[in-house]
Amino acid sequence: MLIFVPMAGFGDRYLRAGFKEPKPLIPVDGRAMIERVVDCFPGEERFLFCVNATHAKTTNVLDVLRHLKPSAPVVITEPHKDGPIRTLLACEEHIDPEEEVVLNYCDFGVDWDYQAWKSWLAKGWDGAMSGYRGFHPHSLGPTLYAYMRSDGDNVLEIREKHHFTDNKFNEYASSGLYYFRRGRALLEAAKKLVLRGERVNDEFYVSMAMQLLLEEGGKVGVYPLKHFYQWGTPEDLRDYEGWARAMRRLDGFYDAMRKTRSPALHVIPMAGRGQRFAERGYPDPKPLIPTAGAPMIAQSLACLPTPSRRILVALREHAEDARFKAVVERLHGDTRVIPLDGVTEGQACTAELGLAGVADDQPVLFAPCDTGYVFDEQRLAAMERDFDLVVFAAKGHLPALWRPHMYGWLTAGADGRVERVAVKKLVDGVPAMEQQVVTGTFWFKDVATFRREFAALIADNDRVNGEFYIDTIARRMVEAGKRVAAFTVDKYVPWGTPEELQTFDYWNEVFRQGRPLTFAGADASSTPA
Repeated sequence: MLIFVPMAGFGDRYLRAGFKEPKPLIPVDGRAMIERVVDCFPGEERFLFCVNATHAKTTNVLDVLRHLKPSAPVVITEPHKDGPIRTLLACEEHIDPEEEVVLNYCDFGVDWDYQAWKSWLAKGWDGAMSGYRGFHPHSLGPTLYAYMRSDGDNVLEIREKHHFTDNKFNEYASSGLYYFRRGRALLEAAKKLVLRGERVNDEFYVSMAMQLLLEEGGKVGVYPLKHFYQWGTPEDLRDYEGWARAMRRLDGFYDAMRKTRSPALHVIPMAGRGQRFAERGYPDPKPLIPTAGAPMIAQSLACLPTPSRRILVALREHAEDARFKAVVERLHGDTRVIPLDGVTEGQACTAELGLAGVADDQPVLFAPCDTGYVFDEQRLAAMERDFDLVVFAAKGHLPALWRPHMYGWLTAGADGRVERVAVKKLVDGVPAMEQQVVTGTFWFKDVATFRREFAALIADNDRVNGEFYIDTIARRMVEAGKRVAAFTVDKYVPWGTPEELQTFDYWNEVFRQGRPLTFAGADASSTPA
């Protein structure tokens, strides 16, 4: 079996993002992307690579490939933007018409049993693809792939950059692996595509060659993948690496937070209904939804330094739940619950209710009940000494970039001082990747500052989408010239929507084998269900 990896593209999006290496040489969590691709085929030595002449002349890509697979031919072709089919045809003389061929793209990883896949090929497929369906985090974004209409593992039809139904999660999407039982079939289909000029987005894709094989009566199968890792764009790569680093640090970070004392009062406004979870059929109220082995509220509190005092502002129906009471009983420090009989006019209003009877000179931190973090506590403490307000923020959070209207945004200078804030929309005139998302946690130097700013917010009726937000207070303070800092966390781990919780569960399974997290100094296995 020949494993052919086309690598002749320019990787324009990476170039525009400032990367210097060709995409296949870019490190993915410490190892070159092409090295991770080759590792998907353990024991195989029959490889064929194709690179463009510019990369061959100006980078060490040839040395890297020779080191990975010393016996593998490397074809050098003139640069083009016609897609992998054009690259394939430049390598025709190296492809045996009677040999099995796998054409595998150079910018993704998979979690699979390679030997099991090879055994599955014994079903006698003329062509095959690996694919994934159901929940995969990158599928939440706007990028479209090649989708399959299937019956079991039999592929009936393939469409490049277009899905068949309104719910693409129900369809197999191609990972970028294409198997042909005979090299001849691949080459003939490729030539037909080029002759006909059949392109999608100005490129010839291998999925289109597989569709031709289907139309000519070939038997095509799809092999299901449990986990798929997309590295095709800089945003994809940063998201993957961010989760990889965070998951390695989470256990140690939780332990550090248990040992770190916070001088601020912690107020947790949590009086929402969690409507999106309810609409998806979750039986528990959002603060009590199981999250890595413990109720969501417990995991959120575990991601913050331990305060001497903590106030939870919750709906009465949640506060009186036995599971909620059990969480509160196990928390370190003095924890008080303020029950509310109904929802308020927004996050800022709920937060303000938590300050009843609190002294004006008390530092205060407001945090959501549905968010985790990984961050440098010493850096946070340094910021708290120099600013009136510290806003927890995150860079490059993909779901926020896909749906900016659901978040607050800010821009900050090199010293961390916030320059502009926008609520439920991007900051005007600034590229999205240069902005940071507001994560919902805010530290005020004292309660008096919050009370003063909250009173002005209400007096001006400064609402966004009909609600009062602490994000808006941050915006107003920046506009008034107050000292407001952005504390950029190392990783923002939101659980506030079903998709965010599913995303966390996905990466927890990938990097931590789904192990539970612990909170409040106790093993998660003893956490009330």
